[in-house]
Amino acid sequence: YWRVVPLIRRAFFSAKGLSASEAYLLAVIHNRVAEQALYESETRFRSAFDFAAIGMAIVSLEGRWLKVNQALCRILGYSDVELLEQSFKKITHPDDLEMDLEYAKKLIANEIPYYNMEIRCFHKAGSIVWVSLSGSLIKDKQANPLYFIAQMQDITGRKRAEEKLQAMAYTDVLTGLANRAQLENNLKLAIATSQRHHQRIAVLYLDLDDFKNINDTLGHDSGDQLLQEVARRLKKCARNTDTTARMGGDEFLLILTEIENINVIRIIAQKIVAEIIKPIHIKGYELHITTSIGISCYPDDGVEVDTLLKNADMALYRAKLLGKNSYQFCTKEMTAIAQEKVEKEKALRNALENNELLLHYQPIISLSTKQIVGVEALLRWDSAEFGLVASAEIIPLAEETGLIYPIGEWILETVCQQLHHWQEEGLNDLYVAINISERQFKQLNFAETFKLILQKTKLSAKNIELQVTENLFSNNLQRSAAFIQDLIRQDIKIAIDNFGTGCSSLNHLKQLGINRINIDRIFVSRFQTEPMYADIIRAAIAMATELGIKVCAQGVEHSEQYHLLQQYGCDEAQGYYISVPLPVQQMSAFLRHYSKVAISFLD
Repeated sequence: YWRVVPLIRRAFFSAKGLSASEAYLLAVIHNRVAEQALYESETRFRSAFDFAAIGMAIVSLEGRWLKVNQALCRILGYSDVELLEQSFKKITHPDDLEMDLEYAKKLIANEIPYYNMEIRCFHKAGSIVWVSLSGSLIKDKQANPLYFIAQMQDITGRKRAEEKLQAMAYTDVLTGLANRAQLENNLKLAIATSQRHHQRIAVLYLDLDDFKNINDTLGHDSGDQLLQEVARRLKKCARNTDTTARMGGDEFLLILTEIENINVIRIIAQKIVAEIIKPIHIKGYELHITTSIGISCYPDDGVEVDTLLKNADMALYRAKLLGKNSYQFCTKEMTAIAQEKVEKEKALRNALENNELLLHYQPIISLSTKQIVGVEALLRWDSAEFGLVASAEIIPLAEETGLIYPIGEWILETVCQQLHHWQEEGLNDLYVAINISERQFKQLNFAETFKLILQKTKLSAKNIELQVTENLFSNNLQRSAAFIQDLIRQDIKIAIDNFGTGCSSLNHLKQLGINRINIDRIFVSRFQTEPMYADIIRAAIAMATELGIKVCAQGVEHSEQYHLLQQYGCDEAQGYYISVPLPVQQMSAFLRHYSKVAISFLD
């Protein structure tokens, strides 16, 4: 130090230059300082690389591993020596390799600064490992590529959970058959194919005669076993090219493709009737059940999915009227049934004009505080001719007739008025959930209409939650996302209703700004007895929690369900165990009693 400092001073402040030996000494010191700095930098990099929590690797431009850390070895099951003897291409799944190589080319061509993708890798044990891969390129001072830096994080657990949910989106969990979403997709595809090849399609809509009696006498578990056996028999009757689906309850549907003549349809329908009537043994009982089948054909009875399903449903109704245990084709004789439907549509139109519509409300509670945090508004029709009609019957009819638009506006305005009234009573933290049909939601002026209703009722949007089904995203994702973003900009919350029965990705829902998911009641009703349902619920709750999306369980009917959902970390619950849907006066009294205190009977 005592020799260096004077040299530096003379070099900078003295007019007299350094001697050759002094200059050499200063250069040596400078080099040693640089070497020490480089050593320290490399040591820090090596430490950060070797002990990183995620997998890291340096990969040559040809795809050879040059350096790997221990985290990557743990992810792939290899030692560092074993990995260095292989190439990146060898452990990457062929279906993902092409895209990865394409990104690498873009890095070298300087078209992108880095890339992220999810790929499958082969574990040493032979299993598939899903990883989130981030890739970047290191270059020299002349911008020549040297090697790639790869960062890999194990996401196998998340992908497995997503795969379970995705499978549920298109599969009926009870029977393993296609569900309604999958069936409609297959029917659309079958129609498109038949148009090109001028072939006939048959839609067979069937249900089990007097199935309710079995549920009532032997219990729902026996009913479920019966449905599973019926599903097995239907698959036995169908051909490999046909689609067999469960629509819900005891309703099933078959799509028969490549039909050359109508006799093929008759043969399969007769085979189904004969197969279903065979004895079924459950819990020591020999059960005899029959089926009724309605048949519509493309293009004779319709060229669109909805028309074919509707006509097959009407043919099913006719088969029931004619004595059951039979099949009927769609015919002109069904005009009487259509006329009956017209009368019901007319009555519903008058219901709106005559103030026969009303709303019931069902409370939603926080599972952590046991306090009411919200209510769901449910439509009812108090008809002198048809009695008290629930929303499940009203909404489909309203959608078909176009009445969904005026009825939907009436619901929105009535809810806003009632919420304003509750807020005046001090219930400022209460939110109201409103079910919005797909057709209503996709109105071009829906957001503007709702905005005007909020202004009219002098209500803030922050306590309103609109509930839409997952099917909203299946047809036109971009348009649906635009609608949702428009509403969220107005501070309106969006929830996904009946989650698990469609095809939504939780990660995608988070990106859209979805506030809450409602786990469908079919999962809640069976998760105690069937581990698969429990796994799905736990996975959905865990993933939603990680993404900051609230979870509400619907259809909670028993104390055991309630407490298990608490243990799973579910945020909210709704169902008969808490309260049945109540008229507005009773709901107001319920809220006044329990809005500030925990509900005592839930202990």
